Amino acid sequence: MSAVVDEPMAPEDEPPNQDASLATMGEPLGPDILQGAEDKLLGLDSSVGTCEGHGGGILAVEWEPKAGGRLATASLDGCAKIWDGVSGSCVATLKSSDERGFVSSITWSPDGARLASGLQDGSVVIWDLATGKATASCRGHTNQVRCVSWCPSSRDLVASGSLDGTVRIWEPSKGICRATCRGQGGYVYCILWQPDGHSIAAGSTDGIIRIFSVSSGACTVLCESHSGPVTSIAWGPGNTYLASGSHDGMATVWNAKTGLKVASCPSPSQVYAIAWRTDSHRLRLASASHDGSVNVFDASLGVCMAKCQGHHGAVYCLAWSEATADRSWLASGGRDGTIRIWEASTGKCLAVHIGHAGSVVSLRWAPSGERIASGSEDGFAKLWPVTEKH
Repeated sequence: MSAVVDEPMAPEDEPPNQDASLATMGEPLGPDILQGAEDKLLGLDSSVGTCEGHGGGILAVEWEPKAGGRLATASLDGCAKIWDGVSGSCVATLKSSDERGFVSSITWSPDGARLASGLQDGSVVIWDLATGKATASCRGHTNQVRCVSWCPSSRDLVASGSLDGTVRIWEPSKGICRATCRGQGGYVYCILWQPDGHSIAAGSTDGIIRIFSVSSGACTVLCESHSGPVTSIAWGPGNTYLASGSHDGMATVWNAKTGLKVASCPSPSQVYAIAWRTDSHRLRLASASHDGSVNVFDASLGVCMAKCQGHHGAVYCLAWSEATADRSWLASGGRDGTIRIWEASTGKCLAVHIGHAGSVVSLRWAPSGERIASGSEDGFAKLWPVTEKH
């Protein structure tokens, strides 16, 4: 059994899913937090399904790729679970036989046959979803795994980012490390594969985004200008541009080949999440902030196109609907426990969904665009309807 490493202190004012210890639950939401939402509420609990069974807060939700028939969750209780994406019933519980601490992150294989989970003890476990059994345990990190991501291309590789400051590239069929990517300092908070699978970007607490070669593990590009931890990254069109969000209140667009800054998109306070919509004639970058605002920018110019206001408290997660190119819908979740759907071109709130009793820390739109899944500190994942009636 692996020993659980000592956990470092988290930077001040981090959202619940960014807390390095992930050890405490949010307080129940009071009427002051929900004040002003009544005009658009779809009911006391407008969810169409509730995934019940975790014994701790949920840290991540991820839809099955392409089909979207199943939902995976990661939790403080040390389990990952698979759920029916329609009924919300539990299909499988994935838990290691030895104690490894909480599950911080999860990622599906592109074909939906396997799941990788990142754990507090620094390991990454590969699960066969047909049997519910672990097929490999990837060990090498010396601190908790913060994020995991399966390579989206035909290359069968899994990447993990850790509070030990490294990104590791694993061969999931064997559990062996193919490359170790090392920065110069700071915890790795977020990672994202380049779509062709040859490079991976990593954002760290030192404010730097590093792009690594997957084959050699060498850092090939540095993107430097943030003065606070990098909390979120997103690839733009053509693998040429990369966006980052930071506690310094800035969402920044970079030339990923040179590391040069292309545009700066300022927000009033710490940026906790960004999301890039690239399937329209205008590149739109959304940012979620500590002050409760969601801002939508022209990513090429850094100009704010719309300001979405309504959340009471910090906004922790964002997701675009990309089911149809002509629909500019953006979903957000945060401290007030609500999920809000916005018409991003105007900033108009289309709907407010209520039902969680804690902060919403993870949010994903189903591939079909018909449902949204959310994960909360209250220990529940919920499924929400999407309708054009508002």
